[in-house]
Parts: sequence; C-alpha cells; structure tokens
Amino acid sequence: MNCIQALVPTICIGQAAKVYFLVGGAKRRRYALPHSSIMLHQPSGGFEGQASDVAIHANEILRVREHLNMIHQEHLTKPHTLDEIEKIIERD
Repeated sequence: MNCIQALVPTICIGQAAKVYFLVGGAKRRRYALPHSSIMLHQPSGGFEGQASDVAIHANEILRVREHLNMIHQEHLTKPHTLDEIEKIIERD
C-alpha cells in the first residue's frame, strides 16, 4: 500500500494472523477492536542437511528477521528501538 497515494485505513476485527496486514495501512489509520488479537511472528523455516547448509539457512533467517524488525520500526506509530521490537517478537 506504499505505492498508492490514498490513505488506506486497516481495521482488525477479531484476529489479524499477521501484523503486516495492519502495518500496510496508513499511519494514524490503523485500528483494532478492543478484544482483537494481532499476531506478530518471527520468520521461521524448516531445513535439514549438512551442518554448513543448516548454518547458511540459519544466517538467512537471522538476516530476514533483522530486516523485518527494521520494517516494523519504520511503520510503528509509537517509536521503539530495534532491541524493544526484538523482545516483543522473541516469543510469538
């Protein structure tokens, strides 16, 4: 929704299985009803193989997680440090 000029509101009614659906909406136009739940997940992936392959995949997941945390930081209305965001996302 960053590619359009219209200020798109997003509303969570019940449950948002991914926070990204809300983050995509315009700042100050993101809403959730009082008893709604919004899920915030770490990136995950299953893989197997040699230790070097596992290390490559693990490093890629860590890189993606860091990138997603920066995206969260850019789109949050209330400012948070990257450390605060990581603590919030640590357990989903």
